[in-house]
Amino acid sequence: MLKKFLSKIVIPIIISIICGFISGKFIYNLYMENNDSLLKNNTIYLIESADYQSYDIMRENSQTNNYIYYQEKGTYKTVVGITKNQDNIEKISQVYDEDLKVSKYYLNDTNLNKKITNNDNLLSKANSNEEIKSIINETLSLYKENNNVKLTKIS
Repeated sequence: MLKKFLSKIVIPIIISIICGFISGKFIYNLYMENNDSLLKNNTIYLIESADYQSYDIMRENSQTNNYIYYQEKGTYKTVVGITKNQDNIEKISQVYDEDLKVSKYYLNDTNLNKKITNNDNLLSKANSNEEIKSIINETLSLYKENNNVKLTKIS
């Protein structure tokens, strides 16, 4: 009688638990692969020049003419470069003769992501400071053209 009970109820329950665990693990791994790939492809780096307490102070003290800014936690942050390629961060930093901070953001705009990637490819090949600045300015203007772009801070 106990054998009959085990074979009809307990064994199917154990098999179901094992199948559920294996299925769950498989689905989770698929989700994480897609999520990591999506995050990697849509990550951009904002190279920031400085933080300012007010808009007027930011306008007075900004040394470059071409920059974008955003407000976060009561301060204005000026962005002098945007890239998706970590190798280009150093190249951008060398053009500006000041301490720069890098912030990592998620950009969910496929069109803008493609354009930034194209500019990054050009930036990787650029050698002169004039050429690098020109590409940086073009990338910043791409962002300026898209007023409704939303960024999500990653770190």
